[in-house]
Amino acid sequence: MPQHWLDTLKELGPSAVGSGGALLWVKVQSGKLIRYMALFILGFFLGYFIGSYISSITTVPESVSCLIVGLFGVTLVEKVFENIEKSDLWALFVDVVKSRWSKR
Repeated sequence: MPQHWLDTLKELGPSAVGSGGALLWVKVQSGKLIRYMALFILGFFLGYFIGSYISSITTVPESVSCLIVGLFGVTLVEKVFENIEKSDLWALFVDVVKSRWSKR
């Protein structure tokens, strides 16, 4: 029997709201839509999975922990993106991708 869509919304909603709310305050330097989408999706997954874990080890309700982790997950992912771009690892990654998938 399929799960009711409201139950799914109740389960996924808090981390989505936390991630979407965090995007209002994050200053993305590149300003590209793909960057915002990646931040939202990664923050959403962090909020959903880690929020559920935090809820299981604490007495915080799952909806609250998913909201908070989704909110701070976007900021965490943005800082990881910034550090990758500042390091030489980003240039190395771009070179590998270009060499592998460029037309010969």
